[in-house]
Formats: sequence, C-alpha cells, structure tokens
Amino acid sequence: MLPDGTVLVADHGTLVRISREGKVEQPALAVAENKERYSIMGTWSDKGDIYVAVYGDAAVKRISHDGKVTNVAASPAGWQPTGGLTAPDGALWILETSPANAQRVRCVGRDGVSRVF
Repeated sequence: MLPDGTVLVADHGTLVRISREGKVEQPALAVAENKERYSIMGTWSDKGDIYVAVYGDAAVKRISHDGKVTNVAASPAGWQPTGGLTAPDGALWILETSPANAQRVRCVGRDGVSRVF
C-alpha cells in the first residue's frame, strides 16, 4: 500500500493500481519481462517513485511518478530480489534469495557500490 492509500496488486508481470475508493486505475504498469505468476515479489515507495522487486527478471525496477520504468539494480547470477527499501541516503537495501533457499541482504549505495550482509 502506498502512503495515499493506493494498493498495488501484481498480476503476473503487471502492476495494477487500485485507489483508496476501489477504482482500478488504467493502464496497468507492465514492469516484468518475465510473465511468470510470481514474477513480481515486492513493492515499496519513496518520494513519489515506486520500486518493484522483479524476481523473474532478477532486477529491481523504479516506476517514476510519470510511469517510466527503469532498472535500478540487477541481482548477480544465482540471486533474485524479493523485497527491499530505500534508505534516507538513497541507498537501496534489497532482500535476495537463491534457488538453494539461501537469503541475504544487499545494499546498493548511491555510488553503485554493492555490499552483502
């Protein structure tokens, strides 16, 4: 749920926005290239932008307030993002999982440098 009460629902590789009043906002936002059922795992917002952990594409994508979708982080081979948050300093904290069911947290700083915890 976004701060204004909007709910984002994942429908395969697409995000559908539902307003606080229950109105489905169109068009839906196609964010995943891979259209698997669980391609989109998590969403969060920051200062008007929406971030999407796209498990099926092994990437975190940002949807700007005008609807433009851009890749902002790619998970290394063998890892997929499942969620995250944006820190006050602009760093992305990304929760990742592997096919072996290992989990980790990776921080991608504004400078692009990644650290694994």
